[in-house]
Amino acid sequence: MSRVARSEQYRVGVVGAGEMAELAHIPAVSTLDELTLAYVADVDGDRARTVGRAHGVDAVTVTDAASLPQCDVAVLATPVGVRGEYVEVFGTRETPLLAEKPFAPSLDTHRRFLDRGPSMCCNYTRLFFSSTRQASALVAGDAFGELQRASFAESFVGAQGVSPGSYRLDADLSGGGVLAESGCHLLSQVTRLLAGYDLSITEADVRTHEGLDVEVEASLTATAGDRSVPVDLLVTMVTPTDDRVRLEFEHATVTFDPAAPDATLRVTPEEPTPAGVGPLELAPADEWATAFRQGVYLRWEAFLESLRSSDTDWERESGLAVSRLLTALYGFNGADGTDGADGGDEP
Repeated sequence: MSRVARSEQYRVGVVGAGEMAELAHIPAVSTLDELTLAYVADVDGDRARTVGRAHGVDAVTVTDAASLPQCDVAVLATPVGVRGEYVEVFGTRETPLLAEKPFAPSLDTHRRFLDRGPSMCCNYTRLFFSSTRQASALVAGDAFGELQRASFAESFVGAQGVSPGSYRLDADLSGGGVLAESGCHLLSQVTRLLAGYDLSITEADVRTHEGLDVEVEASLTATAGDRSVPVDLLVTMVTPTDDRVRLEFEHATVTFDPAAPDATLRVTPEEPTPAGVGPLELAPADEWATAFRQGVYLRWEAFLESLRSSDTDWERESGLAVSRLLTALYGFNGADGTDGADGGDEP
């Protein structure tokens, strides 16, 4: 179903009744006139019934993916490690999918998922943050000259702990440790801001604990034509650091917090400023999200628009560039810089 033209509502089936379903997707579905919630499904029947009662919809206990009721659009808010059977079933039914991050645990699996069904996208919500869009426009434009260097850092030290038995402690279910489970949002911003560049990894250090990565630090090179831009990346849950994107242009340096929906862009000119004049701040643009739920809402709006289009790039919508970079970072052997990942097309 590469193109969908409908006048009635899409019936949405939500698979996975966890926090993201209840706090993000169900509110968005309830807000958009074109959508109606059909059911909430989970392997934990009690959880499905609790969420279903709260929102006045049918609850389904999942015994196997094939037993799920029909719907027009499905949300996959399940661990990535059990996603395959759902992709297979909904792909056979030609049901469009909106999946929670990460879309897939590897580039090969990502491509296999896309082969199963024609219309799939991933909820990389930060792509709809105002700061991400404004920074992307600065990189693509020439307001401050050409990009000279970029760095991306995010720390999850002190973040809410993981309860015993959580799928996040199982790499086969979560797709990996801090980089896949949490850092994939930052990777989505890397690929968005550097759209049009080819990324190659020159160094990568992956620290692990009990089989899961707890810190990934890497040096990359972004190449476009005869231009090369050094890129630094740090995703960690063991080293305290400021959450920051830093973009060094010819005539100014731009920084912002990648995790804050309402982040302002701080612009520091390279030339000295008049006495008493500090760095400039670019206020968020009204057309993009300044709150998390706004980002989810805009993701849904863009997904619906993609379903109506005859030329949607589903590799882009599903975040193939993120899976490519994730796979390259996990697989980098340090021997050379051939493990590469292009920045992808602009969403």
